[in-house]
Amino acid sequence: MLAQLTHFPDSARTMKTLTNKQIKHLKGLGHHLPATLWIGKDGSSEQVVKELKHNFISYELIKVKVLADTRDEFQDIITELDEKSDAALVATIGKTALFYKPSDSTNEHLLKKSKIVFP
Repeated sequence: MLAQLTHFPDSARTMKTLTNKQIKHLKGLGHHLPATLWIGKDGSSEQVVKELKHNFISYELIKVKVLADTRDEFQDIITELDEKSDAALVATIGKTALFYKPSDSTNEHLLKKSKIVFP
């Protein structure tokens, strides 16, 4: 059964559709991860998107912490990152978001942790 993830744009569903079992697995792996990327009150910029994409060279699962004042600001920032990063937004909790992007086979030697294998 595929998860109906309402926060994904329809055009991005091909790579970003995860099963409920995969989402649960990724959330479990991401629970104890430290935030890899912090976004300040100024919000998202091209440099932030570039940094997120750069982090996907070394990691498949990235936790992003956003210091937004309101939930709407947080949602706008995460939506922008989701659309521009080519990664799947796994979950949001509070002001933290978890993104997943499988590594390219050409970049596997650059991963700092082993490749994520789903059960």
